[in-house]
Amino acid sequence: GSDNFETKFQINDAAYRLGKPWIYGAVNGTEGQVALFYPGRSACYRCYRPELPKAKIRNCAEAGVLGPIAGTVGTLQATLAIQLLVSEGRPEHPLCPKAGSLVHMDFTGAWEFRHLLLARRALCSTCGIAPNQVQLKDPISACEGVSTVSAIELVELLDRQDESVLLLDVRDATEWA
Repeated sequence: GSDNFETKFQINDAAYRLGKPWIYGAVNGTEGQVALFYPGRSACYRCYRPELPKAKIRNCAEAGVLGPIAGTVGTLQATLAIQLLVSEGRPEHPLCPKAGSLVHMDFTGAWEFRHLLLARRALCSTCGIAPNQVQLKDPISACEGVSTVSAIELVELLDRQDESVLLLDVRDATEWA
């Protein structure tokens, strides 16, 4: 659930470094994209988009989003996750999803679905090097003075109905609308 390229790059780099697959989804206006990136088996997100776009790309608040497209992208992502879990990532399993291909959906007028096979780039700044060489940005450094808890600690706090827990929704009024 990110609305910027820098976060997607960080997710990609962390997934590659840890050897974990990640399921990418994007929605903007009347378009959506879905892909499974699997370290060692496919191109990574930086192979697809090596650097930040030079032109300004409007975010969801600026461009708007046709609501059902977000649902469609989310459903496809959930399907990939279930297939990956059921197949245990074994390529020989009939439900194992194909990694490294991207589905682009355009719901303007006559709907268009394109399936793109993403090629690995030899000089990719992420998967073109050894996983332990990938430098990850420290997300905590951006949150100086902010208390953090792990997901497990949060569940325990919520289970205890601890009143000191405050979940903060940072969406603005246009995102709520």
